[in-house]
Amino acid sequence: PSHHSWQPPAVGSFKCNVDVALFILHGLFKAGICLDNHTGFFINFTTCHFTLLPKPHECEALALYEALQWVKSQHLNSVTFETNCINVFHSINSSHNDLTKFGATIHNCKILLNKLKNRKVNFTSKQANLTTHMLAKATKFLV
Repeated sequence: PSHHSWQPPAVGSFKCNVDVALFILHGLFKAGICLDNHTGFFINFTTCHFTLLPKPHECEALALYEALQWVKSQHLNSVTFETNCINVFHSINSSHNDLTKFGATIHNCKILLNKLKNRKVNFTSKQANLTTHMLAKATKFLV
């Protein structure tokens, strides 16, 4: 379900919000990834940048992949990942095989998701994901 404001995860769980900011004139995009616990307490964040500019839904899929790798490296389970990209949400939760570059990224995301316990990917509104989007935008001049 989509929410217009941030909703905490279940007790003992984490929520990982993912969003991107596109910098078309610079030919890059940045991803913001925020991790919170069930009390809404901010646990950690990371950012990453890509010196290419695929289609927006491909950027969002790459950002989710980075978030999955990051969460896995921290040995966390019971994580709900949230994206405001409906294409990523539907593709992650579909059994359809997409043979595009986007589909390959989604496939790699599914492989990582299968390595995590008690995980899911939800769709959320841009409003509920605003903090993560602002984090991605704020890193424009950081390398």
